[in-house]
Amino acid sequence: MARSRLVLAALAAGLLAPGAHAERLPLFVIPTAVRGDAAVEPRLPLRVALHVPDPRAYAALLGLPDVAVREDRVEFALRGDAQLPPSDPASFLAASFVVDHAEPAVAALHAELVHRHGATPSRAALVEFARGAVEHDELGRSWDVASRVASTRTGDCTEHAVLLAALARSVGRPARVVVGAALVTEGGRFTALGHAWTELFEAERWHVADAALAPDARPLAYLPFGVLDDEGPGYNLALARFSSSTWITRVEILANEPQ
Repeated sequence: MARSRLVLAALAAGLLAPGAHAERLPLFVIPTAVRGDAAVEPRLPLRVALHVPDPRAYAALLGLPDVAVREDRVEFALRGDAQLPPSDPASFLAASFVVDHAEPAVAALHAELVHRHGATPSRAALVEFARGAVEHDELGRSWDVASRVASTRTGDCTEHAVLLAALARSVGRPARVVVGAALVTEGGRFTALGHAWTELFEAERWHVADAALAPDARPLAYLPFGVLDDEGPGYNLALARFSSSTWITRVEILANEPQ
C-alpha cells in the first residue's frame, strides 16, 4: 500500500500464512490506544473512536445508524466487521484492468483451481488457493494487477486481495477489493494495521475473504476505508481520492459494550 510501513516481525510470526518466505507481515501500524482502563478484555462488542480526516464522510461511508460524529472522529459500537453499504454484485464480476482474470497467467491459475476444487469452489477453498499462490512476501509492492501477481507469485496484502478477487470472478463469484484496517489483539493489547482484503458476495451480503493472513489469525474486526470501485488504469488516483477523506489515522478503544 502506498504509505510508509512498519514491519511487525514479532506479531507477524503468528499472523502471516506459513510458507518458505512468509516471515513478516507487510502491514503498517495505525496508532491505537485504549481510553481509560488499559486492561480492557479484547472482545466484541466494543465502542471505538476512529479518527479520520473527514468524519462525516466516513460516517456516510458506513451508513451506521448509531454513529456519533465529532470534530475529528466518529464513534460507534463495533459488533463485528464494519460493513460498507451494499453494492451491485453484478458490477464486480467482469474482468478489469486491475482484476484481469482473462489474462493467460490468471487463466492458468484458474485451471489449477478448478482441477483442485471443482468448478464452484467454496469461499474457504478460494482463500486457501489464493494464499498459496502468492509464494513470496515482498514489502513495497504498489497494487500490482492480478496477472502480474499470478506471474511473479509475489506481493503483500494488496496483491493477495487482487489475485483472490480475480480467481473468484474467474469462477463466477462476485468479488471486490477493500482497503482498510485490521484490528488485531495480542497479549490483551489492541493494534490496528493498515490492510487490504477481498470481499465475496454470497447469501445476499458481502463477506470478508482474507488470503494474506494465516487461517487461524483472523483479526478481531475489519474497518474499511473504502472499496476499489475504479479498477481502470487510473485506479491509484481513485484510491487517493477516498483515502484523503476516510483514511483512519488513529483508533481509540473506548469501552466494552455490555453483552
